[in-house]
Amino acid sequence: MFDIRTATPALSSVSQAFSVTEINAMIADLLESGLPSFLWIEGEISNLSVAASGHRYLSLKDAGSTISCALFRGNTNRISKPILDGLKNGDKVIIKANLSVYKPRGSYQLIISDIEPAGFGALAKAFTELKSKLEMAGFTASARKRAIPSWARGIAVITSETGAAIRDVLTTINRRAPFIPVNIYPTLVQGSHAPQQIVSAIQSANDDTQVEVIILVRGGGSLEDLMAFNDESVAMAVVNSRLPIVTGIGHETDFTIVDFVSDYRAATPTAAAEIVSPDKKALATSLNKQFMRLIRAATARSDGLQKQLNVISKRMQVQHPYRQLQQQSQRLDELTHRLQHGIIGKSKQQKQVLDNYHQRLQAKNPMRKLINERDRLSVIARHLCQLINQRIHRENQTLQANKVWLLGFKKQFQSYQQHLKGLNARLQLLSPLGVLERGYTLSFDGNKQLIRSVKTINVGDEVNIRFNDGEAKAIIRKKR
Repeated sequence: MFDIRTATPALSSVSQAFSVTEINAMIADLLESGLPSFLWIEGEISNLSVAASGHRYLSLKDAGSTISCALFRGNTNRISKPILDGLKNGDKVIIKANLSVYKPRGSYQLIISDIEPAGFGALAKAFTELKSKLEMAGFTASARKRAIPSWARGIAVITSETGAAIRDVLTTINRRAPFIPVNIYPTLVQGSHAPQQIVSAIQSANDDTQVEVIILVRGGGSLEDLMAFNDESVAMAVVNSRLPIVTGIGHETDFTIVDFVSDYRAATPTAAAEIVSPDKKALATSLNKQFMRLIRAATARSDGLQKQLNVISKRMQVQHPYRQLQQQSQRLDELTHRLQHGIIGKSKQQKQVLDNYHQRLQAKNPMRKLINERDRLSVIARHLCQLINQRIHRENQTLQANKVWLLGFKKQFQSYQQHLKGLNARLQLLSPLGVLERGYTLSFDGNKQLIRSVKTINVGDEVNIRFNDGEAKAIIRKKR
């Protein structure tokens, strides 16, 4: 440590004089190192001003002296906002500060780290210190706090069983939500034994499986009366509670430590009861609205399902297997009728063709026509066979399905051959040549016309008689 007494130069040695900066540095070293790190100082505020930077400057005075003070913006977060915003000239306060020297002016000042109204004494200091401790631990942060159930299955009330707070709470809950069960955990709310009883009551309420929220309440009182709720053990019990806790302690202007760490701080016990209990009138109105919405939704759903059922029913009527069977049966009848009509028409057509052939055979020489037709048919058949063989050879590699058609065509061709053979057999039966082979003869007149009646010849006419194997001439000797 620098000792100014041993460093004082002789007046005659001007060359050893100190600069002003050095003197201020030595004074700052003496003052800052010779006093405790923090001092609690009581006095009256004067010359209070707030700089644009957010720093606050003031003077602290008493009856005999004044000292300059500075409250920097970085230290304001440690001070309660109501206290900070309410500071004004003339207030009696207690500050927590450390001494500092402002070297550019050679003046000393107090750097404030905490401030509170004077008159609270040790209780106010303990309150402030515990609040700061809990804030630094994050127990007062909003993110830590739990949501309050809007409709709890059960409510636990922790308070004195003889105070006005319990009556206010029960009256409010009975008026708003008489259907919610309430479990009362009676406890002292002031005195030296109150903190331990409050902690035990919180633990018991957490063990109750029928409870979903806790109300911690008491009526108004002085700072000393509310000290049980400024106890650190009570505050930690609130922090560690499994269930959310709503506090309603004192009057609206009263604040305790548990108010800062609770999940919700109500202004009064009645307000705390209103927070945890739904209004039965509002519930009835909401329930009626929900019921009407349910009825409308159910009706709309029923109508929609009925429409859907009608559509499906109509579709089933159209697509029913029996209906499909009826349609297929009707289609089969139509095809059968068309087939029968086609067969009959084809048969008539074939019969007409056959009749034409028969007439033409009767008018012309059937043997030569038969030979010509046979030769023509043979040529056509050979040509057709060649075409078929070529087509089969060409198509066999690319379209196997034509085999079925070709087999059918061959069968049809064979059927035509059989039919032609039958016609040939019938032609043989009907041919005059065939008749001659059985011993009959044909007679022709001189004009080579077939004699069909005895009336067309006379006695003495010469006729030609044709046998199966030749011809002969004869003269008519007699007729009858």
